[in-house]
Amino acid sequence: MPTAALAEPQVEIEQGEIVAAIGARTYRVLGLEKCTTRGKMHVNVKVSGRNLRGEYAYHGDTLDMESFLRRAAFIKQAAHELAREGRDDPS
Repeated sequence: MPTAALAEPQVEIEQGEIVAAIGARTYRVLGLEKCTTRGKMHVNVKVSGRNLRGEYAYHGDTLDMESFLRRAAFIKQAAHELAREGRDDPS
């Protein structure tokens, strides 16, 4: 099965906020300018867009981008909130 081509991201950086629009999703990253310590990259990441039912959906969290477990947890929860996997069940 062929995969769909990824949309070209549109990225804007303004007053310490990074906004990236990728396809139907918009990602906002806050706090990157405060990451001055080696080994820690704590940022606030928010993702929003329309879910499979056409409803506006949102997920945001503060996490250490250098932590695989925190990134994986963010991705899993964001996928659930935005119904990326197409499931209606809460599990």
